[in-house]
Amino acid sequence: MSKPIAIITGAGIAGLATAWWLDKAGWQSIVVERAESFRAGGYVVSVAGLGYETIKHMDLLDEVKSVAHSYDDNIIKDNNGKELCRIRYGKVYGGLEALAIRRDGLAWTLAKIRTLLAGGDAIEVDLLIGADGFRSEIRKQLFKDGDNNHLEPLGYYYSAHNFEGQVENEKNFGSMTGMHVWREDGSLSAKESQDQFEILHGITAKAVPQVHEAVEQAEKAGALVNMDSLTLVNLPQWSKGRVVLFGDAAHCLTLLSGQGAGIALTSSEILGKELQKTSDVPQALRNHESKLRPAIERLQARSE
Repeated sequence: MSKPIAIITGAGIAGLATAWWLDKAGWQSIVVERAESFRAGGYVVSVAGLGYETIKHMDLLDEVKSVAHSYDDNIIKDNNGKELCRIRYGKVYGGLEALAIRRDGLAWTLAKIRTLLAGGDAIEVDLLIGADGFRSEIRKQLFKDGDNNHLEPLGYYYSAHNFEGQVENEKNFGSMTGMHVWREDGSLSAKESQDQFEILHGITAKAVPQVHEAVEQAEKAGALVNMDSLTLVNLPQWSKGRVVLFGDAAHCLTLLSGQGAGIALTSSEILGKELQKTSDVPQALRNHESKLRPAIERLQARSE
């Protein structure tokens, strides 16, 4: 008996984790990614709770720990460089099991097989999974509801870029991530026609020298800048028939939640186990949503 086939659009954390769990459920997955190369860098995400448990269930804990970052303090300063407060993560997390890892490090760990589908090819599959981000093309095409695009902008933009770290950061692979969050005021929006470093220089004009240096280092190195709006995705239903949206495409939490990567891992585990229980794909998709949606709604409410 041949294996059922799923096409997954998007080779990010959600897409790759889903391919892993579908394989465990006896499915064959084809992962489609429009980017020509793997997107390196990005900000550090925290994986704890259910996401941490999923990594353990996948027997990937040692591999993920090998590329995880250690984090001790989060120091917040004002524009004059004066320290306002210091968060000691050891005390905040206590005995909670958690990992801090860059998005690319987690994605590389999950990337077993990646298959690209050439333009124009057609294939008949049993399940289509849209894990193509909060600007999902699958959602636009198949989940359109009149003029409602299901996006809820929070009025802020964010940017993340990597730059070479200081000597004391060698324990974290000698690199750091610069992250900026600013209120959208019309003059500093992330316009596609505007150079991203030009925008960064504008929003950091009154920042302390260390911030200017970090931006300049990244610009000279030609670092990739991840810049976009902080936007929630609110969908009344994540699946239609044999099509389901996953991760940010279905329920973007934004980085304000601190739970996006972990929830994507947990979501993939739930779906994989539901597909093991039944051959009724639409029912498995509904079961997946009924189990995950309460947690998503709580996290989105915290981000608003």
